[in-house]
Amino acid sequence: MKVSVIAIVVVGALLLAPTTSARTLKLNWVEQRTKAYYTSTPMTFKVKDVVLVSRNWSVHASFTNRSTAAIRIRPSLGNYFAPYNFGLGWSAGGGQQLDVVRYSFARPVFPKQLRPGQTWSGVFGGRGQLPNGLIINVIFGPFYPPTAPQTVKEFNWITSHAFKL
Repeated sequence: MKVSVIAIVVVGALLLAPTTSARTLKLNWVEQRTKAYYTSTPMTFKVKDVVLVSRNWSVHASFTNRSTAAIRIRPSLGNYFAPYNFGLGWSAGGGQQLDVVRYSFARPVFPKQLRPGQTWSGVFGGRGQLPNGLIINVIFGPFYPPTAPQTVKEFNWITSHAFKL
């Protein structure tokens, strides 16, 4: 009798306990910043998937420097050319600025610079509520070409692919 009471309590606790399940959006996107349009800093961006758990999110991604010069990576200075940091973004209204959730971790950490031909591959993510029903893009950067900000400006890459929840 004692064993069955304990079993009932354990099963009841498991049924009543809140569960947090991960939702994985398999995306497999590949996007190019081509030399035809961006002669100084062609790059490749890949997004494997986005994982959502409660209010946390992560992106499994990579980016490759296909230029002939090193590209620096550092937080946004908040200027017109590269206002965003790595994260997710969406347009909640008619304005040109995106609402964003910024990354709070990257594994491995982003390098300070990406040499020609070098690829960073890993996961970045953070915490924040994502909207339902809106188009959400992945944001990379900002990246700083060797001549930034004198001739070629720093830039973000906002994916042309998007997902909705």
